[in-house]
Amino acid sequence: MLSALSSYVDDNGMSINTKKTKCMIFNKTGKYIRRSYPMKYGNVETTNSYKYLGFIFTPSGEIVSGLRDLKDRALRAYHKLKHKMGHHFRLHPLTTISLFDSLIKPILLYSSDFWGCLKMPNNNPIENMYMKFCKALLGVQKQTSNIGVLFELGAVPIMFLESKTA
Repeated sequence: MLSALSSYVDDNGMSINTKKTKCMIFNKTGKYIRRSYPMKYGNVETTNSYKYLGFIFTPSGEIVSGLRDLKDRALRAYHKLKHKMGHHFRLHPLTTISLFDSLIKPILLYSSDFWGCLKMPNNNPIENMYMKFCKALLGVQKQTSNIGVLFELGAVPIMFLESKTA
């Protein structure tokens, strides 16, 4: 594969920056295989994770790392929203839900057309972040039933929503 890339580059008068070029070996065990591939332009190293189009991939092909990264980015946006709204966060729930839907939900559901059809982990970071928002909006404890919170807000679990990031 790398020899085909090398000949394509040579045929088209291009060059490869081996400092920016990495490869990943996917395997069932998920074990990181450290290897170096010599090329005309230098050695291409392997990596244990790669962010492609904003989603993290790992050698095992699992999606939890990518979901955690999306949750962390959404959590930063959520805290900024909550800080900017101050006491209005809970006083105006319809406005808060509207802002969440337009500012934070796209971050949570980013590339969900890819990962949404895969088997979700038991402790789904995306769903946990959404429930954290819902419970904070209602001002209830963390131990409150998720179904009760969703019924109170007239909402559905975020995994049932479609991504609008096309």
